[in-house]
Amino acid sequence: MGFLSFESSNKKTINTTANSSGNLYNQLLFSIPYRGMPITTEYNLNEYVKTYANNSLVFALIDWKAGRASEIKPCLYQVKDKTLAKEYRKFNGVYLSTYELKQLAMLKERAYEEIELSTITPTDLTYGKIKKLFRQPAPLFTWKQFVYHYMSSRDVSGFCVIWANRVGNSLSKVTIESLNPLPSHLVQIIGGTPFDPIQGYKLINATYTKEFRADDSLLLRNHSFNYDNQGSFLYGTPRIQAALNEIDTYKAAKLRELYGFQTGDSTNILFPRDKEVSQDYNQQSPQEKQNFKDIILRLFGQKNRQNVAVSGFPLDAIRLDAPLSESRTQEAQKAIREILGAVWHINPVLLGSQESSSYNNLKEVSKISLRDGVFPEMRELCESLHDFLIAPTLKDHELQFDYDVFEEFSQDIKYQSEALRNMDFLSDNEKRAWLEYTPLPVKDARMDLPQKYWVVDSTGNGNKV
Repeated sequence: MGFLSFESSNKKTINTTANSSGNLYNQLLFSIPYRGMPITTEYNLNEYVKTYANNSLVFALIDWKAGRASEIKPCLYQVKDKTLAKEYRKFNGVYLSTYELKQLAMLKERAYEEIELSTITPTDLTYGKIKKLFRQPAPLFTWKQFVYHYMSSRDVSGFCVIWANRVGNSLSKVTIESLNPLPSHLVQIIGGTPFDPIQGYKLINATYTKEFRADDSLLLRNHSFNYDNQGSFLYGTPRIQAALNEIDTYKAAKLRELYGFQTGDSTNILFPRDKEVSQDYNQQSPQEKQNFKDIILRLFGQKNRQNVAVSGFPLDAIRLDAPLSESRTQEAQKAIREILGAVWHINPVLLGSQESSSYNNLKEVSKISLRDGVFPEMRELCESLHDFLIAPTLKDHELQFDYDVFEEFSQDIKYQSEALRNMDFLSDNEKRAWLEYTPLPVKDARMDLPQKYWVVDSTGNGNKV
């Protein structure tokens, strides 16, 4: 009895020490009490939203990333082997090659048993609400729209808050009715104490405000080094902020390109040819000169290039060539596309870059961009939703995302068949299995015997040794 009481006391001491150490760390980061006060951020998130909507390159990057992520579907599994399941989680969303994906599929089959949600009725007390949330997480969001919002929010704002609408009394095992992704640029994090830094979240839309408890919300964010005494790092770093200088340069390059298109990429100085007219013009006031300039612009502007203009006196013109050539502007835009592609981990070739690329190369480029630019944040969403939604209510169940749904990961049958043709150490049925065909129905021992062990007689028939 004494030994057992000592063990219990020892565990309590260890837990107290661990909690004290964790609280000390929080006190170092949140040194000023601010319970109930909003945590501010130095980023102008409303301007970043405008950049997303008004900059074609930024929109294309975010749209490609969020659009591809929204194709990934959630699946619910019952765990059969925890060790194999742990191994599967380690590499799901990391493997790219056909061989690795096949090995992962076999591992998945041994580790899990899929819950066929398509056969589950909405009134099912165990899986009914899970099925609903996987199809329509919120009243205004399908699963595709939910994921798109999540991915684009992290790029534009640096973070995404998902609020769970719970019901108090429910016969269902899952008490969450909906998962609502909040508009990040309208969300403030409400501070708590150094021991519990986040009290909740406040949505501010014009004159309307609504607060959400931290326990009912899920915060997913990018990394940030804004470690001030109120916790601004909790907002994460928007990718737009990281690429802001290049975005501004790209905007300037596009304006320069537009100016060249409108003016023919040159500047003209118009002046009267006759000396008397020129002297009279020089004696005019600045306002009269500006009026004359406005008349000339109306006559010779880009929109009136085909019109015939009439002047009351002869005119001469001096043409000044533009200091920047079109090629230099295009080179600048290309360099900026490459930099922004690196920030988003997306190859600019996928955005319509004019660099030539074969279909196979494009397929490989897309696979790498999916793995590096899309899957990491989706893996984080999967783990967070599992811990928030599945783990508290369904024992020995796991939420997993299927990352091999993309056409890029489908095997090239022609290429695989050519490769298998020369592999005489495999049987015909093994080759068929690799191509995901069923075994041959013919009862012939040779179908399960590698060809290298066949013996061909004088008639050309192969026989087993």
